[in-house]
Amino acid sequence: MVNNNKTIPSIKEFRHKAERRLLILGYTLTIIVALLCFLVVYVGGELKTWTFLILAGLLVPIFGSFIVKLMYYKNLTGTININEEQLPELYKLYKDIALKMDFEEEAIPLLYVVNGYGIKNFLASKSVFYQKYIIIKSDVANIIYDENPNIGALRFILAHHLAYIKCNHSDTKKMMIYPIMQMLFLNKSLSRAEQYTADRVACYYFPHDIDAVIDLHITANFSDKVNKDAYFRDIEKYQNNSFLKFTNSSKNGLAYQRIKTLKDAQTKGWNIHGEIY
Repeated sequence: MVNNNKTIPSIKEFRHKAERRLLILGYTLTIIVALLCFLVVYVGGELKTWTFLILAGLLVPIFGSFIVKLMYYKNLTGTININEEQLPELYKLYKDIALKMDFEEEAIPLLYVVNGYGIKNFLASKSVFYQKYIIIKSDVANIIYDENPNIGALRFILAHHLAYIKCNHSDTKKMMIYPIMQMLFLNKSLSRAEQYTADRVACYYFPHDIDAVIDLHITANFSDKVNKDAYFRDIEKYQNNSFLKFTNSSKNGLAYQRIKTLKDAQTKGWNIHGEIY
């Protein structure tokens, strides 16, 4: 579906509805617990052990820059920095994508490639993202050098990862709500919602590449030998199964929900909200 919108959606509009709700819940509860803790201390009361975790979360943004820098140098030694001199074809594609997504040229996040050990599909390519750089698997990056390169899929994946940074998913201030979300078992739900948000952004900027990334996930190395219609019929057959929903709730991946939502986006546009569970 061609994107004819004249006004680029705001970050708030890009966010999946579940992400917006979970962020509001996380910040609200964190602030309430912190205020109640200060009140308890003020009147001479004793804090519960679990409240110290919430209060510790408030300190994370203070040390956030240190954490980001530490993780950056930890990852630096095992990756390849992609630039004009290193895999220039990949870098040009990446740069063009970032510019189309309204990144300023001097603010384009650094791109690194890490050994993927043979894993080449959309869902397995989720990078370990941080503030100013992204990491993708070598097997995904190598798509551009395949004999019949699926450039559309690679473009969508890169846009998906850039969307994490565009939508401030790597903002250290957000780390303050992690303790409360962990206690409420909502941390995985937030992660899933962020994946949907990134998909929504990629669908907005590159709607014509949706089919390519679906192909990459479904067919992998089987190319046109896989019956995609049968695949989606299987999804419809099992998507409401209670055991499948329970299994899916215990892990971060969305698998079939994300692929089905991407398929729906081809006809309904980017502004749809996939199911979290």
